[in-house]
Amino acid sequence: SETMTCDGGLSLLLEAAVDGDAPAQAALGTAYYQGAECVRVNYPEAEKWLRKAAEQGNADAQNRLGSMYRDGLGVVQDYEEALRWFCEAAENGHSGAENSLGEMYRDGLGAGQDYAEAMEMFLMAAEDGNADAERNIGGMYLSGQGVGKDPAEAMKWIRRASEHDGLE
Repeated sequence: SETMTCDGGLSLLLEAAVDGDAPAQAALGTAYYQGAECVRVNYPEAEKWLRKAAEQGNADAQNRLGSMYRDGLGVVQDYEEALRWFCEAAENGHSGAENSLGEMYRDGLGAGQDYAEAMEMFLMAAEDGNADAERNIGGMYLSGQGVGKDPAEAMKWIRRASEHDGLE
């Protein structure tokens, strides 16, 4: 994402966000979520701008909003709301959201525990080279969650994840 400078970059971003530009809203929401050079972490502001972008179909904002609801950052923790936003982002092809959905299904957060659905989500994310999803697939093979216990298959996925980590 773009770096914000204090010499006008923030005001230009804010202006675009106020004008309804979803990528600008997502960037502003992310800046408030993570903190930036000119912006202190402010979860209520992050939620406000991310929601505006998410409602316009911005997958990054939908995913970040899902994380806020899953983790209770600036909002009341709500796993069903987190699932809703992760689903929206996943439908828009966000591999991080696919992985997060897999984790929620695996752990039974916001929906009943469903290892098959979790594996399906992890595999979708892994197709896009998502190292976290590859690690999660390895973990499921290691523990036998929803699949036959298979240490060799687990190591294959964990190795693949570490290769992708090296590329990121």
